[in-house]
Amino acid sequence: MIRTLLPAVIATVIVAASQPSARAGALPQEAPWPDGPTLADVQRLFYNARYEAAADLALTLQSSDAAALAAYEIRTSALHFQLRDALGSHADKGNAFKRCVACPELLKAFLKDTAQGQGLARQRLKIDPRDHDALFFLGKLNLNYVWLQLETLGRRTGWSEYWEARRSLDGVLEANPTHVRARVAKAWIDYIVDTRMARGTRWLLGGGSKKRA
Repeated sequence: MIRTLLPAVIATVIVAASQPSARAGALPQEAPWPDGPTLADVQRLFYNARYEAAADLALTLQSSDAAALAAYEIRTSALHFQLRDALGSHADKGNAFKRCVACPELLKAFLKDTAQGQGLARQRLKIDPRDHDALFFLGKLNLNYVWLQLETLGRRTGWSEYWEARRSLDGVLEANPTHVRARVAKAWIDYIVDTRMARGTRWLLGGGSKKRA
């Protein structure tokens, strides 16, 4: 159940985590993008588990005024999935990371893009606190960070990112209760807090509800 829900948050749709991951990073030859690549092209690569290609293509969209935040979000998702695949399923995640040749650079790229995406979202919110796209993507970037640290790397960090994500998503849903992507992300928080956290610490995380999720 967890393995099904987590990719749903990262992709903001239900994406099968069991899809085979394509190691080749080359972009598909059949897609020259005569008018330039779009976010839909990145999503198509990502949803087909072409994570390296998706991350590379998303990088080209980060200067776009219209698609920059979405590009940062999906690129960090793709980098995270590459890192997850490179680590494999090891109980000792710390030692697995130390033995992983590709992981340090993937993590470095992930952290850089996360910080840049967060900075862009916060800058937009300073200009317009009602910018719901900025609120949503700030929340999603923070959730990407929390999931990578807690679940993939097994590191107990990300407290401030967690709370900023909750506040951001709550702000989106207060203004638009039918925002599907924000509802999915908030549902993930409710589910994980209720099912994965110790009873005595749930209140510290703002509470959760599997039923509501």
